[in-house]
Amino acid sequence: MLQIIVLLSATGLSLSSPAPGYGHHGYHHPPPCVKELETIKVTSCKLVPEKTCATETVKIGEKITGFEKGDCKEIEVCKPVYGYRSHHGYHGKRSADAEPGYVHAPCEKVTKEICKSVPVKADVSKDIESCTEVAKEVCEEVEKVVPKVTCKTATIKH
Repeated sequence: MLQIIVLLSATGLSLSSPAPGYGHHGYHHPPPCVKELETIKVTSCKLVPEKTCATETVKIGEKITGFEKGDCKEIEVCKPVYGYRSHHGYHGKRSADAEPGYVHAPCEKVTKEICKSVPVKADVSKDIESCTEVAKEVCEEVEKVVPKVTCKTATIKH
């Protein structure tokens, strides 16, 4: 009976012992890891407004710089005759309905040229500057500090 107790005890110990690699026999600590900061280079881009301007000459009106001779036509006009005197220093009525006793002043028919005055115009211009802003991408290489974890590989000893 003592043999059965020893046999059962040995079986119990063997079933309750940890698997190889754990416990006291063959157990290794996890590999040691080191945390450190590392500087790396990355490309950083941003949008920057870029101002672009253009100057354009625009007509804003007209101004009169003078006058020139335009369309002309000839007309007949009455040029008074000097030296003619009627009685009592009165030259008479010009009307066709003149009362008797009045005399019409004599005149000499003359041809006269009449022309229209035409204005000479010049454009009035002004330089106008117009500007726009366009987004432009600007990239540069910058240094960044990032965390780095380095672990040593574990070796199993038998």
